[in-house]
Amino acid sequence: MSISKLLKISDELLENLAKKIKPVVRFVKFTETKKGYITKTDGGIESKIYKIENYMQLPPAKTPEYFKKGDLYYIKNVDLRSAFLWNPDPIKKAEGLVPYKEVITYHEFLAPAIFRPTIAEVLAQIAKEDLTDVVAFEIVDLPLEECFFYNELDKRTYHVARTILYKEAASFS
Repeated sequence: MSISKLLKISDELLENLAKKIKPVVRFVKFTETKKGYITKTDGGIESKIYKIENYMQLPPAKTPEYFKKGDLYYIKNVDLRSAFLWNPDPIKKAEGLVPYKEVITYHEFLAPAIFRPTIAEVLAQIAKEDLTDVVAFEIVDLPLEECFFYNELDKRTYHVARTILYKEAASFS
């Protein structure tokens, strides 16, 4: 099978699928305490403690500990054909999702240490029979021993990832 053909998706189909199926990324939310200074009107300086809510992205790792840490968040929209895991911005906690299916996804290869999955690559690989149920996906694992795949047909190397497809809890039966 040609992986390059598997990764192709028209702009129209991509736009339609992206309206329904969103990437989710696991983040840990934490509160940072910072000390700041305010200049008073009389010329003096007053110190003040600030609490800032922040998020830290968890790198993909399919371990039991990984799933206990952090929560899934929808991320700020990005170009559908650009890397979405590089510094994503969480915008809303993804609630009411349940794992539907785990799939292997293939992604363009730039270099061994440069994994740049795109939303388009994932959406192009979701089976037609799953499209009615799936509402989100999460890339969860990059096993080192299976990280690369050389496709004889394409004469190209691809990154390999494990991806969890999610459906809404209410529709799960």
